[in-house]
Amino acid sequence: MPNREIVRTLYRFIPAVVAAANGIAVAGTVYFNQPGDYPGKLLFVQVAIVFAALLIGSGRPWVRGAGFLLTIVGIFLTFSAMFLYVPTFVAAVWRMATWPSGAE
Repeated sequence: MPNREIVRTLYRFIPAVVAAANGIAVAGTVYFNQPGDYPGKLLFVQVAIVFAALLIGSGRPWVRGAGFLLTIVGIFLTFSAMFLYVPTFVAAVWRMATWPSGAE
């Protein structure tokens, strides 16, 4: 059985893992629908969403809030592919709702 603290630490970063997997799925979808014409702005936003989701794993409430807001803003910036980011949105909302308000 793994150490409980290690699992708890990794548990913090579930939104970042979901965002990375979602980014790969969106990249595949866009690339196969538009071969040779992958927009650079979408790639930048995908990377920014993953980094913002990493901020949700912080122990400080203000950093978590900033990461959550940046994740949501990034999702809405990809308006044409926004429905593909529903899993990232759900993971971010779930993590913010289940997290204690104080630092761990």
